[in-house]
Amino acid sequence: MPIAITVFNINSHPMNTSIRIPSFNRSILVQNEKLDQIQSDVMKGFYAHQQMSIKETTPPYQVQFEAELPPLGYRTYFLTALSSRLA
Repeated sequence: MPIAITVFNINSHPMNTSIRIPSFNRSILVQNEKLDQIQSDVMKGFYAHQQMSIKETTPPYQVQFEAELPPLGYRTYFLTALSSRLA
């Protein structure tokens, strides 16, 4: 089941920005509103585990992709896990 991520641009000019989302999965499919696949990377997240009291709820990965946003507008992206949790 995909989750929807909506990214807003409050500027009056087009903008490309990097989006990072914590994830428990290493294999994620990122799609735009037309369901075209968007290039993405999954990397280990940087978290100071010794400073966190609940370690098992901290996602070990981050999904990163570039969002292309229209001026004063938004885009919705869909993220789908392609593998089981912590694969």
